[in-house]
Amino acid sequence: DHPFTYDNLETIYNTVEANIDSIVKCYEYYEANRPAWYKQEMQTILATNTKCCLQAQNSYPNLDVLKRFANSLKLRMAMHIVKVNPERAKQWAEEAVASGVIETEDQEIGFINSVTGGGNPLVEIWNSWSDTRLGAGYEQVLRAYNHPFLNMLFEKNTRIVNAKEPNNTLEAGTKVCGILAGAHVGQEQGSTSNPYNGFSQLNPKAMGSAPLYLMKLSEVCFLRAEGAVRGWNMGGTAKDFYEKGIREANVIDRTLQHRSLRQKYENAVDNYLTIESATPFTYVDPTGNDADRVSQITVGVKWNDSDSQETKLEKIITQKYIAGFPNSLEAWVDLRRTGYPRLFNMLNMADGDGSLSDGAMVRRLPFPGSTDDATLKEINETGLKALGGPDKQGTRLWWDVNAPNF
Repeated sequence: DHPFTYDNLETIYNTVEANIDSIVKCYEYYEANRPAWYKQEMQTILATNTKCCLQAQNSYPNLDVLKRFANSLKLRMAMHIVKVNPERAKQWAEEAVASGVIETEDQEIGFINSVTGGGNPLVEIWNSWSDTRLGAGYEQVLRAYNHPFLNMLFEKNTRIVNAKEPNNTLEAGTKVCGILAGAHVGQEQGSTSNPYNGFSQLNPKAMGSAPLYLMKLSEVCFLRAEGAVRGWNMGGTAKDFYEKGIREANVIDRTLQHRSLRQKYENAVDNYLTIESATPFTYVDPTGNDADRVSQITVGVKWNDSDSQETKLEKIITQKYIAGFPNSLEAWVDLRRTGYPRLFNMLNMADGDGSLSDGAMVRRLPFPGSTDDATLKEINETGLKALGGPDKQGTRLWWDVNAPNF
């Protein structure tokens, strides 16, 4: 019940990190000290109720995979705070790696369809409900490297009428294409009269059984690669973690289902890792509503130890952005804290709350529930102080420091 008190974000991060450390200690105590009969009881409970990992389903009562998940979350949080508190970030990251993070596909955590027995709900949200289509930002990054995901994960367009030049209508099946962020897409979901419904849907064969990852091996690899670039002890080299992150980027399931699709990606990786520079790309809006956009992505894929720290970071975050699909929240964190990848500017900034200038990005979501008097009172009393700024889209969070990456 009201009243509620808002905590500042630094307190929240420190509390979560302390909780993770306690959880890891509990797992370690469990392994070393609990008797066999107790572990057997726990195995039955966990196998019935925790549908997050194939290895866990088969290995309970061994809780090593959950310990690695906890430490991987700690590593993720460490990188979030690297600008606001680099010393603490280094400490958290090195502690997480030393204790053990996710290192194999079998240790990945998510809603794995072969365990849960359900399909990936995104296919229904995109293709059946027509709530979602491919974004031009993701298309832009994939085209920069002719990435195999472009045609593996997405279908080509249905017919898109050009509002200004009907003779330039994009006929069905022409190409994979995404919608510019901030475009006015209308409300006619699924209607053939709305051209934005013609943009690319998900490929149900590839994405229908794709897990919803909570922590993917590739993300952990890219986190360790960035840590190594920053001079932290990550248990290996930035190059090795970076290249492994790309090799482990596949979005579809890890089992023998759709093995041909998985092999399509695996067969392309060796050549992909040799790409020296991005392919120039100009986005042309098939609706005719917005001007052409020239991609600013120029870095290649190939790792060069002679590159600057900044170039190495841009390569890591750009490839992490690709591999993380469809985990948009972590991609948004990376975009805010590093500025990478170099995406198109958002359209129609005037639609926001007035705190965003052209070329800026939304840096936070305003507090929910402010139309309720009791909630608004709490926001005014403790929320704004905890935030450290106005309740606007352009207000930076505690960890979102406006400073160089190095």
